[in-house]
Amino acid sequence: MPLTIKPEPAFHHILRASEEKQPGIFQTAKNIMSALNDEGFAAYIVGGAVRDILLGKLARDFDIATSATPDKVINIANSRQWTVVPVGEAFGVVMIVIGGYQYEVATFRSEAAY
Repeated sequence: MPLTIKPEPAFHHILRASEEKQPGIFQTAKNIMSALNDEGFAAYIVGGAVRDILLGKLARDFDIATSATPDKVINIANSRQWTVVPVGEAFGVVMIVIGGYQYEVATFRSEAAY
């Protein structure tokens, strides 16, 4: 039987408080993740944003990890007329810029080529 981990209610409170302080950056991250999900890919906020949210700080750097390859991320972003900056496509990283917010979208790590 798979192990299911449910976030503590306190985490939801912290996340909600952070989102209320920075609605634009959170909503845009959700939009990117929704676009990836709509195309059948997993997507998660990772890195410094998670740390900052848990510490009750303003998250300034939103990174998104996804099962989509860089070419798929670029296609999805282009179809929504988002600005794409290929910062590290060979390493699986694409930057998406929306409304002045920058998001590094990275393909899940692999030992194979992206």
